[in-house]
Amino acid sequence: MSSISLSIQNPGTTPADAPYLYLGQANTLNLVFTSNMGVSTLNPGDKFTLILPANLLAAPSAENLNSPDWQLISAQSNGSSYLVELSPQASLSFKTPLTISFQNLQASVIGMGDVSTRYLIGGRPVSGSSAKLSVINPPSQPKNLPDAIRFGVLFNDEQDIISNEQLALSPAALQPPIANRIHVNFTFNGDYLVENWGPTAPQFTISFSYGEDAHALTNALQASSPGYNALTSAWNIGCALESDENSQWTVQSPNAGASSPNWVIRPSLNNPSLFTQQQPELDVYFSHVISNLPEGSATLYVQWNNIPGYNDGVTALWIPKSLPKPMVIAFGSPQDGQTIKPDTPVTLNWQAFAADTLTITWDEGVQQRQLSAFNPAQPQFFYAGSLDNIVPDSPNTSYFLYLNNKKDQVGPIEVRVSDFPAPTIAQFSGALQLDANGDLEIELQWLVENLGNDANFYLNGERLDAAGYNGILYTKTIPAVGLSFPQYFTLRAVDNVNQTSSTQKNTVEIPNWLIPQINTFAGTIQRNAAGGAISVDFSFQIDHLIKRSICDFNGQAYTPDQQGNGRLSFPINAENPLKSTYTLSVTNPACAPVSKTLKVQFEQAERIQSPANSRLVALTIHQESQTLFALFAGESDDIILGTCPLNQPPNWQFSEHFSLAGKPPLKLFSNLVVSPDGTQVFINGETLYAISYTGNTFGTSLYRISKAENSNVFDNLCTVFKPDMSMVFISGYYQLDYFKPDVSTYQALGQNNWAPVPAKNIAYNYLDVEALAITPDGKRVFVADHANSKIWYFDTDNIPATFAQGIAQAGIKALAMTKNGWLYAANSDTVYALDTAAENYTFASSFALSEFNLIFNLTASVDNSFVLFSRINNLHILTGVRTGYSTLALLQSINISDLLNVAIVPDNTQIYVARLMAFEVLRAAENLV
Repeated sequence: MSSISLSIQNPGTTPADAPYLYLGQANTLNLVFTSNMGVSTLNPGDKFTLILPANLLAAPSAENLNSPDWQLISAQSNGSSYLVELSPQASLSFKTPLTISFQNLQASVIGMGDVSTRYLIGGRPVSGSSAKLSVINPPSQPKNLPDAIRFGVLFNDEQDIISNEQLALSPAALQPPIANRIHVNFTFNGDYLVENWGPTAPQFTISFSYGEDAHALTNALQASSPGYNALTSAWNIGCALESDENSQWTVQSPNAGASSPNWVIRPSLNNPSLFTQQQPELDVYFSHVISNLPEGSATLYVQWNNIPGYNDGVTALWIPKSLPKPMVIAFGSPQDGQTIKPDTPVTLNWQAFAADTLTITWDEGVQQRQLSAFNPAQPQFFYAGSLDNIVPDSPNTSYFLYLNNKKDQVGPIEVRVSDFPAPTIAQFSGALQLDANGDLEIELQWLVENLGNDANFYLNGERLDAAGYNGILYTKTIPAVGLSFPQYFTLRAVDNVNQTSSTQKNTVEIPNWLIPQINTFAGTIQRNAAGGAISVDFSFQIDHLIKRSICDFNGQAYTPDQQGNGRLSFPINAENPLKSTYTLSVTNPACAPVSKTLKVQFEQAERIQSPANSRLVALTIHQESQTLFALFAGESDDIILGTCPLNQPPNWQFSEHFSLAGKPPLKLFSNLVVSPDGTQVFINGETLYAISYTGNTFGTSLYRISKAENSNVFDNLCTVFKPDMSMVFISGYYQLDYFKPDVSTYQALGQNNWAPVPAKNIAYNYLDVEALAITPDGKRVFVADHANSKIWYFDTDNIPATFAQGIAQAGIKALAMTKNGWLYAANSDTVYALDTAAENYTFASSFALSEFNLIFNLTASVDNSFVLFSRINNLHILTGVRTGYSTLALLQSINISDLLNVAIVPDNTQIYVARLMAFEVLRAAENLV
């Protein structure tokens, strides 16, 4: 609705104030403006623009303006209209209607037109309105045509389903466009209207109210106008007469030069009386009337002129407009109620009113076909349609139709199918997918044809209701938690009416997108300027990660970024030693873990020469002081002990020479043991030598410990201390002795101090002790008995008279115990691993070497990551056992000639190898492989 409404009055008409101009007279027109907006005052500079029909008026000018409060700014013609611009002389109140009066206006020709307006108030454009203006002859006698003729209007009266008392609007978006028919009827009740209408033909002029608001029928935009729509423009309304009246009357199409369309109806020459008793009616039909304006009442105007004996005049007829309720007018089928053969299509016909969409459903609404209910290219009042390609997929099928997605269904149309075929499983598929929470589920889909409405599915024996799934995709999801793959499914479809069925199997495999993929995995040891290892850094990239993926790095959980990239850095020191292997493992739900392992490799870094005129016999690392001890044999049966801090190689300090003259010489393949407190050095060979050691200085004498001088009971000697140094165990070839030192004189060790206090021998038949090991807490000792193929063990607080508990294993020649309680044992071709903290002593892992050779040394790193297994000219580096994570395996084999002893530093980055004339330093390589 316009913000300012307009009405037109001529005070000189009969009746007074009608919107007429009398032809041939000077007329006064009052234009009354009523504000429907919040503006209460008009000011100079505000502008009212009038668009007057040029075909009805002579040119208006300032002389015609009869309102002193207003001034005429301009009056221009564009051919079809006059544009008259007015402005207030001073501020005017607009709280009540304003009247602008024009006088001495001359009409040009009999007819009807629209006066339109637009406004500029406060610099802001305001929408306008329009009013109808008619030009008629002045009255000459008091006869009025409505006294003789009744004017009436009906809407869509060609049908009797929808009410014909109002016009049906289309929605604003024209979905659908409803094409109305307006029937205007003229009815005369008498002998004849006129005797003869003479030389000037009478005429009836019909028009409607035009615009964009509730009072307009439709707009009057032409094709060149902005916003033009061919469906809703009044210029495209059709007009026709009743067929048997075409010989009596003619219709003149609207003048394209006019501002709005008018239809002029004139009598034919053979119709001199206009209306008679035999021909009392005139019926005018307007078609293609489409309106999407607001609900309300529009106006139909009928103007008459030049009817002898009657005054010219105009009458107005109301056109109620409202949005209609969608309806199904008809729904049917030639096959309704019939029995047809299989695969025979059913034809469905319908007729709908005011519907946007229509939906045909069957199989209890599960199957459906949705269609547009109208054709915008051919607007109609009722829209008809049909389908002829729907094949029933059930023995008894009922079809329904409903409009605009509402469930007010029309139907049913019922069809029966004879000899209905057995169900056919046209599709059965399944796949793993992720649900909204990122959990795995199996989605199964199947499509069954010819199933019927009374049916069931059986999935792996589970009964499912199949009603309504004829030819409709059925989807079922199953949580994948706890399932193994491939997963097998069997589907059986049963038609309960015809007692027929079909079966199909399907296998769900793990898809490639779910299997994790480690694309890159690299590790590098970083070193400081001095060459010391400070950290080990890793980078990796993983594909196919999902929300529930588990990434494990050496037993610890790790979460990469969204692209699957990860970077890790671990410090390297004695508290955080280098590991032998680093494993990246990725597990997705339902998938087997995928892993890659990087191994540490050692390379020969340098060679450190022995002191002059000496040869290297043995070496060891004293963990508590982080010191490397090396034993050298010099000339004339003397010995030299070298020490070096592990973090300062090769800053050696050498002891004075000690002579072994008159004593059994050092065995070439000896081993060196340093007491836990670092004050005693034990040299184990064919003879055991115990030497006090303080500040890199030997005690004043060197003692050979034996039960009797020149006895060989300590051949193949080996020694272990309890961590608190309360006991020391020494093995000989035939027996095992233990001693309790006199702690008060321990620093001045002498032979008498080491007399057993008390001493106790443990014998078991022919005892062949090859190696000793003690648990980190000092509570249990393990004894390798080569002859009896046993590894005996006993508790240090309850030493038995004879061995009773042992682990059967032949040929054990060496033992090594780590600080976390793993015991390693080796014979000539195999290394075994045993967890001493386990409830039962069984080997958790073993590793067999391909060659058979004499074993010289078995050493394990402090943290159990590396196991060193040396033979003649070969050093085998094994990975230590980590429970539940990895097994004993070969990491690297290095050929080293004249190999005697090996030792690994606490941070696991270097291995020292004793050789006859020097020792090698092996360093962990920069890149892990």
